[in-house]
Parts: sequence; C-alpha cells; structure tokens
Amino acid sequence: MNDHIVETALFDTIYSVQIISDHGTTSGDGYAAFGEPVAFGISPDSIEMDLVRYLFASWAGTGVGSYTGADNPSTAYPETAIVETALWDTLYGFSLDAIGCGAATPALTGAGYYPAGWVVISAETPVYDGADRYHFRMWGGGVIEEYTSPETRFQLTSPDTATAIYAAFEASPACTTFATIGDTAWVPIIVYDIASPLLIDSIGFDLRYDDDMLEYYGVKEDPDLDWDLAFGVPLGRDLDGGVAIRAYHDGEFSVTPPETLVYVGLIVEATGPSISDLVVENPLQDLSTSGTVDGVLIRVNVVNVTVQNAVIGDSVRVDGAMYISPYNTTWTPGESHIIAAKDIVSAPAGSRFRFDYWDDGGARERTVWAETGTTFTANFVEQHRLAVFNSGGSNPHPPVGNHWYDTGELVAAWVDNPDPITHRSCTGYDGTGDLFPGGIEDSVEFNITQPTVISWNWLEQIPLLVTSPFGEPWPEPGTTWHAVGEIIDAVADSLVLLSADSGALCSGYTGSGSASSGSGHTTSFDIQEYSELHWDYDMAYKLNLAVDGCGSGFPAILEGDGFYRDGSDADIVASSIVNDSLFFDLWTSVPTGAAFGSASDTSTTVTVTEPLSAIAHYNRGSLLELAKSPAENFGGFYIDGEYTGDTELAQVWVPECWSGTIATTTEDTADGGDSLWAFIDWSDGGAVSHAIGPVCDDIRLTANMEKRYRTRLQKNPLWDTFGNLIVDGSTFIGTSSADTTLWWAQGSSHNISASEFDVDGADKRLRWNNWSDGGAREHTIASVEAPDSIVASYDRQYSITVEKSPIHEAGWIKFESTTFEGVYSANYWYDDGATANMEVSTPDGHIDTLWTFNEWTGGPATPDYAFSPVDTSHTFIADYTEQIVILSFALDTAAWRIDTIDVGATVQMTASEVITLTNDGTHGLVLGLQIADPAAWASGCGAGNERFALKARFDDSPTPPATWSIACDCVTDELDWATDDIFGPGGWFVDAATSEKLWMRFSAPTWSETITEQQIRVTVYGHIALP
Repeated sequence: MNDHIVETALFDTIYSVQIISDHGTTSGDGYAAFGEPVAFGISPDSIEMDLVRYLFASWAGTGVGSYTGADNPSTAYPETAIVETALWDTLYGFSLDAIGCGAATPALTGAGYYPAGWVVISAETPVYDGADRYHFRMWGGGVIEEYTSPETRFQLTSPDTATAIYAAFEASPACTTFATIGDTAWVPIIVYDIASPLLIDSIGFDLRYDDDMLEYYGVKEDPDLDWDLAFGVPLGRDLDGGVAIRAYHDGEFSVTPPETLVYVGLIVEATGPSISDLVVENPLQDLSTSGTVDGVLIRVNVVNVTVQNAVIGDSVRVDGAMYISPYNTTWTPGESHIIAAKDIVSAPAGSRFRFDYWDDGGARERTVWAETGTTFTANFVEQHRLAVFNSGGSNPHPPVGNHWYDTGELVAAWVDNPDPITHRSCTGYDGTGDLFPGGIEDSVEFNITQPTVISWNWLEQIPLLVTSPFGEPWPEPGTTWHAVGEIIDAVADSLVLLSADSGALCSGYTGSGSASSGSGHTTSFDIQEYSELHWDYDMAYKLNLAVDGCGSGFPAILEGDGFYRDGSDADIVASSIVNDSLFFDLWTSVPTGAAFGSASDTSTTVTVTEPLSAIAHYNRGSLLELAKSPAENFGGFYIDGEYTGDTELAQVWVPECWSGTIATTTEDTADGGDSLWAFIDWSDGGAVSHAIGPVCDDIRLTANMEKRYRTRLQKNPLWDTFGNLIVDGSTFIGTSSADTTLWWAQGSSHNISASEFDVDGADKRLRWNNWSDGGAREHTIASVEAPDSIVASYDRQYSITVEKSPIHEAGWIKFESTTFEGVYSANYWYDDGATANMEVSTPDGHIDTLWTFNEWTGGPATPDYAFSPVDTSHTFIADYTEQIVILSFALDTAAWRIDTIDVGATVQMTASEVITLTNDGTHGLVLGLQIADPAAWASGCGAGNERFALKARFDDSPTPPATWSIACDCVTDELDWATDDIFGPGGWFVDAATSEKLWMRFSAPTWSETITEQQIRVTVYGHIALP
C-alpha cells in the first residue's frame, strides 16, 4: 500500500508603501506586512527658494491603515497598499521700504511671508531725522487699496515690495503744537530763510487743514507787529477745511527772520485722528519765492502705546482684534484695554516659540492701561522638535513621535539593548541636527539647539546553544541571543585541573549552523542562523623540567614544562650554556625510560604518558682568550663565524676539548675613520682566519696589529681628472688622480708629485699652483704621524689666440712680455679672471707686400688690446690692410775686379771702385747680402786655409771705412739683412729715389792650391723697409 503526501507552499502578503512629495526628501518607501508599523517622513519641512517659502502642512493618506494628519515624522499601519502625499503651504516674501525721508527710519509694519491675498500695511507719519521732519505722501508698487493712506492693504500674488513715499515739511511753520481736545491751538506763522531785513506792508496765504479734526477760530496779531488789519476768510473747499489769511499795514516795516507774523487759532475737535497736518499755501512774494509747502502738526493730549512680540513679524491681539507686531496706537490715559500674545509662534520648520512672559509681568492674556507712553513686549522661548523614529525595538525613550524642548535643554534618549521582547540588538542611531551624523551607542544625551531627528537602528538576534563537559566557556553554557552577522569570539578553558599533575585539556570543538568544528580552545564565527557549539576535552599529564651540574647558576632558557595530552610529544629546550662556562651535556628523566627524540640535543621532544620530570645536565668548559697587541678596541674577533663585538680582549668559554675557527678584523678604523690598526699575524703563526683545537685547557692567543693613518690626496677642483698623481712611483690617473685615499704606516715617508698642466680641452687647462702642505710640485712627505689631507690646488687657464687677417707671417704678435716673431697666429694661456694684454706689429712687410693694422674685430683700433676678464677661451682677429709695393734697385756696376792677390793679403775698394746702389722702386728698402758662389774656396768671417773672408758695408761716405767689424760686416753663404749695426749704417732703410754706396773688403786665403782666376758671386737682396 502506497501513502500519498501533499506539500503546500505558504506565502506572506506584503503591501506597497509609497511616499510622495513635491518638495524635500522622503523616507519610508517600501513594503510592509499587514498591520506592521511603517515610519515615514519628509525632510526638511521648510524650504525657501527665491523669496518663496514652502511649509509642510500635513499628510493626505489613501488606503486602509494610512495616516492623515500634521505629524512629521509619522507612522502608518497598512492593511492594503497605501500612498502618503505631503501637502505644502506656499508663502510669498513681502518687504517694505521708504524713500524721501532723509536719514529718518520710519516704522513700517506688514513685512513677512504670507499666502496670496491682502496684507495690511502701515507707515509711520510724520518722521524726524534730527534735522528735518517728513510726512507720508503715498504708497508705490503693486496693487494697493488706498495708496494715499498710511494704513491700507496690499494685494500679494508673488514675492513683492511696497514703498512708502515721504515728503519734507520744507518751510514755516516747522513745529508741533499740543492742544487738549476742545481747546484752541494758536499756531504761529513765522518768517524763515528770508534775507534780512525784510520790508513788508502786507501778507497773504491760504491755510488748509483737516476739517474732521480742526475748526477755524480766528487770527491774532503778534504784539511786536502793529498790523492795521488781520483777518481770515473761509475758502469753502470740499475735502479739507480752508481759510484765506490776510494782514495789511499802512506803509512798509522791517521784519527780521525768524519772526512771528500772526497767530491762527484752530479748535481741536473730539473726533478724528490724533494728528493732523496744517498746510500753508501760496505765500505772497514778500514771504517766499520757492512756492514750497509748509506745515504744522496738531497733537491732542493722548499717550502712545506699542504692543509687540519679541518674535518679530507675528501678531498680537488688542481688544479682541489681531494686529501685526509691533502694533502702534494711542490710548486715552487711564483707559483699560485687553492685550494677548500667542501661546505658540510658528518658526522655520522644526522650531517654534513658546510664550514665556511679558516684560512687565502678567498672564499671556491680560487687562492693561497706560498713563504715559508705554511699550508692552511679549517674550518667548525658542523650542526645537525632536522627531523619534524606531525601526525595530519595542520601547524607545522618548517614544516614537514628535517632542518639543526649549533651546539648550538637556535631552536624554535611549533604548533597552538588547530588546527584551523582540531579542533584537540596537546598532546605534542615525541623526540630523544636533545628532548629525549619528552614532553607534544605544543611548545619547545632548543639548538641543536646532530641529533634530533620531532614528534607532536594530538587528535581528539569533539563538546560540553552548555545551562543555569542563570549565567555564564563553559564551556561557546554555542559550544566548546574538545579532545577525555578529562575530562570536568563543573561548573555553585550555586546561581544567583534575589534580596537581593531571587534568583535562581542550582538544577542540564541534559546531553546527554557523559554528564550524576544529581544534584549539578558541573559535570565531559570523552567526547567521541557529547554531550549536560543543567543547571537547582529552586527558593530560604534567611535565616538569629540572637541571643538574649548574651549581648556583640556572639556564636562561628552560622551556616546555606544562600539561600535555596523553601520548603526545612535548617540545623541550634548554640553554646550551649557563653562566658562560657551563655547557649542556644530555637529558634524563624521572621516572627513567622516557622516550626522548635526541637526549644529547638542547632542543628535543619527550613523549608524555604519565606525570614526568625531564632533567638537563651541564659540564664545565675551557676559557678561550683572544687579545690584540698593541691593545686597541676598534675591532674585534670571530669565533666560529660569530662576532665578539669591538674589544681588545675577548674571553669566551668553549665546550671541553672544543675545536673551531678564530679570526680577527683586519682593519680596525679609529679616530672617526682617519686611522686604523692593520692585522700583521697571530701569535700562533696562523692566518687571519684559521682553525685551532682541540682546546682542552684555558688558552690565550694574540693578534699583532700595526697603526696606520689615512692620508687623502686631492686636487682642487675635484673634477680635475685630466692629469696624474704619482705616489712612491705609482701613477694614478682619472678619478683617482683627483681624489685618492692611502693608508700609511706610522713613521713612514712618501714621495708625491702632481702633474703640472691638466688639459681638459684644446683651449682650456688647469695649471698646478701649490700643495696645501707648502711642498714643491714633486716633494717628499716626512714621517707620517697623524691623519692628513693634502690638496694640490690648480688654477683654471684659458687659451687666448691672436690671428692676423689677412694671414701673413711678417711682423710679430705679443702677449704680456712674450713676443712671437714671424707668425700669423699665436696663443697664450691666461688664468681665469686675468686681463689679457695683447699687441701686434704694424706695419708688417715681406718682400713686396705691406700690411697696415686697422683694428681688432669687435675691439679697439689700436694695435695694443687689454681684454678682461678672461673667463673662457677667445680668438681675437687683428685686421690689416694689404698693399703690394714696387721694389726695384739698380747697381752702377756689378763687378769688383781685384786682379792678382797674394795668399793672406787683404784688399778693399777704392773710391773709384765703390758700387753705387739706387732705389728706383716706390718704397723704402732693406738690403741684404749673401755669397751665392764662393768659387774654389770656402767663405768665412776670417781668412784661412782655402778660405777667404769678405766684408761689406753700406755707407754714403766718399772714402772707404776706416775700420771693419768681423761680427757686423762679414758676408757669408747665409743671407744677412742690414740693420743699424749689420753692414754699416746705410743698408737697413734706403728710401725710394735715393742711392747708397756699397764698400767691400776682401781677405785672400792664407794658403791655397788654386792659382787661377776665381770669380766669387755675391747676391744683393732687397725687401720692403719698415719704419
């Protein structure tokens, strides 16, 4: 037989909640279950844009369970889909101003925000600014009911402004006259602002007044003026009372302003307003030329009263009628009236004003009277609304809704957390106003100063069931409630003692739901559903640790004691050394027979199956001493690779019969890095690092060191890497030539040398100047006894080049005292910043060409040129003018025939044999002589074996020279040019179209095998002569 089953799907019904508003931001849209409370609202509830103010008025709800009313925020309980629509009041900004009233500030009432419609407005009249008085004339702007009345109504349809227009009381009489009702006020008519003195014989003017208040009585003469006739004739106007005033005098008389002409009597009637304007029109030309309006005020005997709110712009009630505050009126002294202020005065959304007191005391609505001018002011306390929303808890404080508090009042708000009914947990609140931006607490206190909203936030809670056979876990055993998503940090006792050496050890936990299973005595999880957590325990035994062979000492490390699960391995560890001299040997146990991982290792394991003690045994080692000689503590030692630290003596205990490696630092830097101790050798002959051992007894080994000093050799500037540096025969180039550091033994001496010129370009170089120790460029440093820094200083030099243009090699170029002969270009090295003194020869001549200096390109027109400062290389061009000249000369004879001569004999030209040379060119000449062909002999300056001597002189003397010079007159096979010394006085400058005599003297060889005729050829040369 088969059974049939039916599964039915059940659904919850939820309803749409829609919040609609033309302004502000709504909250509360969504869905809700049947009858579930839904909090909704609008913020802000007052909005102002372009002088239009929108004020939240109420909610209009549709649907079963919706809300209709003025509360904001509010709550609905939907039983169907609902719509909540926010309704708003529209108010228009209305302002008042005044013109034409000088510096006075009239009291204008009626400004504020209003719905479309009629607004009551009023303007004070007259007004006084301390110098002049002004009276109201009319209203301007918009639709006004009675625009000439100071109190009327304005039709408001949009933001607007009404302007009160005033006019001045510009002439006499400018005063106020007080009179009791029924009495006669005598108004003086006074001359003002008229040139003095004024000669008059008559006056005449029209007087207008309010006939609802005043009645003409008559004219009275001023006692000081003896009018023959003064009277008044009624004008009979429709709207205002009026009378024509006239006065006459037989003949002119003088009036001095201000002076009263006449008095006009007016009776003050019991009806009408308390103030009336009296206007004087059309004065005769003797009184005024401006045609201005004159006036006077008539005041009855009443008191001025003002009833107002301290909150400007709202209304007050006087004798049952409502008036815009401040309300100004007049009362008969002692007459009683009823005044009242509003209990609550509206303010911008979320705030309001509560009646507090009248300035003079009394109830909010009361009977008052005034004997003198009085102001009654109602004072208010500002209040702010606290709107409370709640999304989950059962009972917030204050409850959900709107609550009003005086400004500055201390407000306390809180919720029960967790909620005892719903088991929900409060996560804090969102806030506006004084609580912006909210908080995470479940209570808050604050002084309220503005409209404020608090909305409590909640999370659902889920049950958690916890069980444990031992200890006191957290959460505690049983069922606890937690927020959805809460992180549960659960913890159980790791060990629960059952006796002194046995107990229960937590082995882990078993979980369900959001809780997982695992090992350890803590767990953490994010609870999302109903969950259970059970703690698991195993049997455990105590492991104790002890030592042997340490005397009074104790290992710095002895770890691993405690409770361990039955059958588990305990990790134990002991110090390898105690008190520097005791070394670990092995582990033993009590009871014996415990299973160690390795009994000879300081760090090992032992299996715990019962209460157990593990004992670490120690033996004495050997003292190893390492020393430095001489003693210095700028370095240290290495023992099996471990550094001892900087010390002159290291004392280390090593295990008995230890073998290992020792080493020392090889360069121990001292004096801030300027000196060091260099390793030489060990006392046992070992290398810097070497093996020793076995060490079965105490031992001392010494590292021998040598003191050395840092010597830094540099060039200045440091970037001078273009030369060399030679130290003890070793040459340094490149970067090391400019900066190198050497370590020299104490007492040693060294030779150093720096390059003289360091060239870093074709036109710039550095020239050695000095060593900082005062030594020569190459010198010896004596005994080194301290760190040192020796600097070779160089000066920057630049090449200055002078070129002649056009190019020619005649003449010279001069720098300072150095002259370069026969070159077209020369250069000279100058220090940076020096002045270059340069000069060129002029004119320059060669063969048939003459060069005359013009100027330096871009420089002066003189052949000498001083240029400064020299800060880089330069080439200067000396510009010349080139000229080709005609060089020509003629000899009257080309031969000197000596005839036969004996060896060793000397003969010279006679006057008849002398050769005459004539310059038939266009320019002066310098003459030169050269033996072109010596025939069979050799030539020289003195005769000898197979050698003759020929001397010559250019001289205009008619007789041969009396003396001849071997040094100056000798003609050789080399071309020699005449100077003022060479070849006599006449050959070094022979002007054009002049002549010069050439005298010669011949000395025959002192011995010769040649006895035949010999022809010796001598060439005469000429080149252009220079001054």
